[in-house]
Amino acid sequence: MAGTRITTQASTAHEGIPPGRILSGLTVLGVGALVVLVSLSLFRDLAERENERDAVQTLVVIGRELRAAPPAPGTTLREWLAERPLLHRQLNDRRWLDGGDRLLRHGYLFEWTHRADGQVVLGAWPWDRDKTGRSAYLLDASSGVWRHENGPGGWSGPESPMPERRDALGQWQRLGR
Repeated sequence: MAGTRITTQASTAHEGIPPGRILSGLTVLGVGALVVLVSLSLFRDLAERENERDAVQTLVVIGRELRAAPPAPGTTLREWLAERPLLHRQLNDRRWLDGGDRLLRHGYLFEWTHRADGQVVLGAWPWDRDKTGRSAYLLDASSGVWRHENGPGGWSGPESPMPERRDALGQWQRLGR
């Protein structure tokens, strides 16, 4: 095999592909990445709004029952719900915290307090303000559900105290009954 010469020629991946096709492929890839990013943002916003709707609906359902059967002073939310099997079943997908004083449901924490006049005020705020919802809510059985924008640094997570409606600046807005 004397005189046989073997040569190799290195080829590149883009050899033979017109530059326009490479650019088109990169454009399609860029558009696809943009669609994914926008979709993820929209899904997160949708999940937050759904959690907020669930929080309001939870307050409305509990509020109806509170007007019909107010709890005795000192009764925890968990004890009161346990006495109402139908309502207890309606509020599925829940977790109890702090020995039954706080309820975690659909990204929101719920807690109530007994006022001096015997009325119960139920508060709801996001587990994580940047991920599970933004607004904070209060239910006063005598005046309905109230909403607060709950800006940055507001109520968020289990370390936050229950929201209170103390402001005179109109930051709480009453929702329709």
